[in-house]
Amino acid sequence: MKSTDILSPKQSLTTLHALFLGGLIAGTLDAVDGVIAFGTQGLNPIQVLQYIASGALGQAAFRGGLATAALGALLHFIIAWVAAGVFVFASRWMAVLRRRAMLFGLLYGAAVYFFMNYVVLPLSAVAQGPFHLGLFLNGVIGHALLVGLPIALCARGPNDHNQPHTRHGRSCACGVGRRIELEQNHPAAPDERDTSRGRADSIDLDIR
Repeated sequence: MKSTDILSPKQSLTTLHALFLGGLIAGTLDAVDGVIAFGTQGLNPIQVLQYIASGALGQAAFRGGLATAALGALLHFIIAWVAAGVFVFASRWMAVLRRRAMLFGLLYGAAVYFFMNYVVLPLSAVAQGPFHLGLFLNGVIGHALLVGLPIALCARGPNDHNQPHTRHGRSCACGVGRRIELEQNHPAAPDERDTSRGRADSIDLDIR
């Protein structure tokens, strides 16, 4: 059995756990921020969730009561988990996203805000309102701190910043483990060692 066969299930569980936890934290913090921010504009928490649902239902979402509010909450967390999934899976291919999680997390959160508000929302059924500087700044900063950063920290995991690295960025322990694995899988045959020793003895006699 190969070592990758043993590590693959554990790695998969770690990736899914980071995705779920990152999306859950980001979705919760973003929802609280949205309720507070839109509350300053006269919307209550139910209306904020209905506003999210209006992306799929249009203005009818505001007449659906708790049912459309629940739909809005579901859509909100689905979006959060998709955003988390993009970063988590990308971080498995690009280790720099985990090594510099805070920087790239903040940048990613801001990018999510611009993508959602200037690509997704114009294509949805949400009614477009006038530009509001306060909501804009809250959206950019809030998504950076409350969405991107938690996702990136969950993607990094607790031990990524403690792993030893060589000059080329590879773990020293991995190199040693690989060398031991090769020696165990391909040990030198006894007759080969004896032959090599006999050749060395004959060379020494010739010199003398």
